[in-house]
Amino acid sequence: MKKKNLLVLPLVLISLVACGSTSSTSASDKTSSSSSDKTSSSISTSVENNSSVSSSESSSISSSNDGKTEYVFEAEYSPDIENLEGQGYSGTAVGTNMIVKDWNNDYGTSNDNYLTYLYRQGITVTFTINSDKAVTDAILTWRVSCEYKDVTLSPSMYLVNLNGTGISYSNINLTIDSSATTSSKMAPFSDHVLTSSMSLKQGENVFSFVTMNSTAMMGTMYATAPIFDCFKIKTDAVLTWNPCTDNLL
Repeated sequence: MKKKNLLVLPLVLISLVACGSTSSTSASDKTSSSSSDKTSSSISTSVENNSSVSSSESSSISSSNDGKTEYVFEAEYSPDIENLEGQGYSGTAVGTNMIVKDWNNDYGTSNDNYLTYLYRQGITVTFTINSDKAVTDAILTWRVSCEYKDVTLSPSMYLVNLNGTGISYSNINLTIDSSATTSSKMAPFSDHVLTSSMSLKQGENVFSFVTMNSTAMMGTMYATAPIFDCFKIKTDAVLTWNPCTDNLL
């Protein structure tokens, strides 16, 4: 699979462009989209001081008054997805069929898509992110939801791992929308700060999100897990990565 190297620049919103072609969708227990519907929408480019920046594959980024930048890393762009086989309410999904489109942004996804079928012990979603310097005060925020039933996440049930060390976070309680008309009764996505003192090393940093438990939910959901939209890092370091945007083709 083709991937492009890129540089994420602060104070810029950069267009998301697919980096290659991949598989088509198959039917699942959720509403699925066609290949053409999975093409990511373009984000307009805005640059301070009239600087010129070319379009490239990137996370969305935004800056704040404290001099730090918040980078958004979409779950659906992980390079692991094409090799995964996940469990859902009524069977399995393989590879990019684990990505579901949020039609009309009904659930508040950051990029109109989210990753599910994480309901099997050991399923791991990995991201490699490069930092231009070491920091000890990065803020890590996780954007997640749940479906079919309420979910409580804890570090022992669902591991968020950075460079081989689990991040300790307070329990996250996710509650479905009981008034939803769809069979899944999803909850809207919400942000949860896992830590405000995360250490990033200069160079490569590897994040792994791992289903650690075998506590069944419903049907063939053999473990308890969230629906994964994205995660965010706020820092004064410059972060870069290689998103697999062709996962949406």
